[in-house]
Amino acid sequence: MGGVIEKLTARRKAAAKGYSDANRALKELRALNAKLRDQRADLEARPIPLAEAQDAAARAVMRAAEAELDDINLASLTRPEEGRAPRLDFTEAQRVALAFVASAEGVAAALAARLAEHYTTHRLEGITDDEKAAALAKVEADLLAAEVAEEATIREMEAQGGAPLRRPDADARALLADDVELQ
Repeated sequence: MGGVIEKLTARRKAAAKGYSDANRALKELRALNAKLRDQRADLEARPIPLAEAQDAAARAVMRAAEAELDDINLASLTRPEEGRAPRLDFTEAQRVALAFVASAEGVAAALAARLAEHYTTHRLEGITDDEKAAALAKVEADLLAAEVAEEATIREMEAQGGAPLRRPDADARALLADDVELQ
């Protein structure tokens, strides 16, 4: 009888060790999952390259200048009024707008310089849309692999009689995968 008890004790200890190892693996997988989510958030927050930002600023300034010019009533210059020569009267706001229009290229250049300073000061590293998409695809693939490994570990722990909790934000693709897919 002593031999049976020793065998059962050895099996219990091995099972406990296995559960402990699985629990440790689960914690590591969850830490990896959090790290990958942080990487994804960092990638999503990365700015566009400096040159693209400067070009966008210049286009915005030029669009604003064009809009100001479009608001000027040019018809008053094409016909005389009450026997007087054609004329164009500007309000104070229109004079300010015309000053902006006249210096639009200078404003665009000043914005480009400020953007360069901002990127340097804040150590921003721009990323193109294609680079961002490729990097995000890799992180998403790694994240799914970690989710699948986590679910496989949870199922292994459940098979050993444990009741580990699943994260509420776990990927449904991993949760709904059958056991064969988790191997």
